[in-house]
Amino acid sequence: MAFTLKSSARLPGRYQIPLLGLGVYQNYDAGTSVLQALEAGYRHIDSAQAYRNEEAVGQGIAQTNIKREDIFVSKGYSVGRYLPRLWKRLTVTPLPFGSSSLR
Repeated sequence: MAFTLKSSARLPGRYQIPLLGLGVYQNYDAGTSVLQALEAGYRHIDSAQAYRNEEAVGQGIAQTNIKREDIFVSKGYSVGRYLPRLWKRLTVTPLPFGSSSLR
């Protein structure tokens, strides 16, 4: 089976997660990379708190004309000593452009 940018898997509930996505680990120009990936057809951005580029990812998403509900952002959190605060944040974590990182 060949994967394309439109390949996806159904999650519990009504969501589909694109199987191919852009990872932004150690990406020092994440905003530009995210914008270019979305314009090329990607709809999944893989981010994490530890990458420290969440604001740039949000800016890249905000610069596109693609509807936010058509973009899937997965985000990893550092747990360890931050676990109690993590549970509070998991319900809704705003990205810098005013949308939620959880779909």
